[in-house]
Amino acid sequence: MVIHATTDIKKGDELCFTYISPLNEQSERKEKLNGWKFTCECQLCEADAKDTDFSKRRKMMLEFQEYSKIHEKTPQKVIDEGEKLLPKIRETYVERKNFKIDLVLVLNILSSAYEYNGNIEKEIKCLQEIITHAENCPIYALGFDLATKNLAICYSLTGNYVEAKKIFQKASDLSFCTDLEHFKMLYPEVTQYLP
Repeated sequence: MVIHATTDIKKGDELCFTYISPLNEQSERKEKLNGWKFTCECQLCEADAKDTDFSKRRKMMLEFQEYSKIHEKTPQKVIDEGEKLLPKIRETYVERKNFKIDLVLVLNILSSAYEYNGNIEKEIKCLQEIITHAENCPIYALGFDLATKNLAICYSLTGNYVEAKKIFQKASDLSFCTDLEHFKMLYPEVTQYLP
């Protein structure tokens, strides 16, 4: 197995590997791991186990995911429903400062609906908020590399080329690319947006 680190690793730092998707519900993750006679004590499992709002929040997010699939061709319906849901989801995180996975998933859906609807300002706002949660989430399971790439494209479209270049570099790093040329090979559609 070859592992690539996206950040510096200090001697003695613990490295963790995800055996099952961190996007699965905590009880489902626990059940699967119990089959291997393993009790996970990672920060995410610990946070989910202590979170009294977890099930309520997960139910709201899953219902919104389903709603957005049904109404994917009518993004305004998704936006209307998502904007009503967002404060409720945020409210369930008042006591929790990390691993805001369901919030990120709702924001991802909303950013896509805003993009489809042509509302670049609100799309940027969603993508910026998604990226603020990257530090405390399983970044690759949640597609932070794609959210970062999309944010860079938005900045290019609005003429903010300085910020676009900086965010494209961040997206390149998150995509394990050695440089922007490598990134363009991975995502050829970004070539027209690179400053």
